[in-house]
Amino acid sequence: MIELLRLHDEKSAPLASKHILEKVKASFGIITGLYIILIILLMVKPAYTGSVSEQKMQDSKVTSGECLEVLEKGNFMPVNDTNFYRIFYDGHLYIMTIKYMGIIKHYSCDIKIKLIKN
Repeated sequence: MIELLRLHDEKSAPLASKHILEKVKASFGIITGLYIILIILLMVKPAYTGSVSEQKMQDSKVTSGECLEVLEKGNFMPVNDTNFYRIFYDGHLYIMTIKYMGIIKHYSCDIKIKLIKN
């Protein structure tokens, strides 16, 4: 019986070392894969590429006709519980405020900001 246990231990020792060696190889494979992914991410375009930034326009008066066109065709950015809207139209951001004259609502396009691609 003792001889059987000794034979079992002798046979299982190389298997245990092989198992540990396989685990080490697998972990180096994972680490190598992570480094490759990191290098690829560093070579890809930065996250802000393809985004848009604003450029303030000096003395950009918005006419009433232009304001009406923006209201009809622009894309509204939802803002909760405020007295102004942000509207995107034709490469510009318009800030429109709502004013009340008694019971009449008055819309005015106050600011026009040029949008620039990065």
